[in-house]
Amino acid sequence: ISLFCLVSALLLSLAVIFLWAAGLPGLMKYGFHQSVTKFNTAFCTLLTGISFVLITIGKQKRTAVAFALFVLFISCITLAQYVFHFNTGIDELLFKDTVTPVANYPGRMSPGSALQFFILPLVLLSIAYKKEKIITELLLIPLWSISFIILMGYFFQLGKSIPFAGYTRLSPLAV
Repeated sequence: ISLFCLVSALLLSLAVIFLWAAGLPGLMKYGFHQSVTKFNTAFCTLLTGISFVLITIGKQKRTAVAFALFVLFISCITLAQYVFHFNTGIDELLFKDTVTPVANYPGRMSPGSALQFFILPLVLLSIAYKKEKIITELLLIPLWSISFIILMGYFFQLGKSIPFAGYTRLSPLAV
């Protein structure tokens, strides 16, 4: 099942990247709230998936670590943009987001996605450098918790019934 999930995430991220490159982000609208998966979310998903594969098979450890560090860098910048209310321009560096309203930070992955992409590279680095197993397990707890909450939100369509200030939608791809 884990191999299926990994392959699915990689294929979905490639599909999203292709749609952004083709200038068709409107085709990516999903769910009852019509959210669009951002390019940065798909790109970070792709890099973490490749990093995981490289670490698992024991090949190209330096490349895997570089990918994980790049994802960590992107997530730190994205989180900093939310916390300190500034724009670095990385959200639309490659592709302009014409689907998302300006008030919702076009091109920027949600804070929840950025938080997950902050934790996931730390898990990958912990595995790559064979740190204490407890460190990896402790990092996985918030990652799984966030993913579970997001999936339950999609499953029960909570975005429709429980709107609240500051609510942002995460891409299922980020889960």
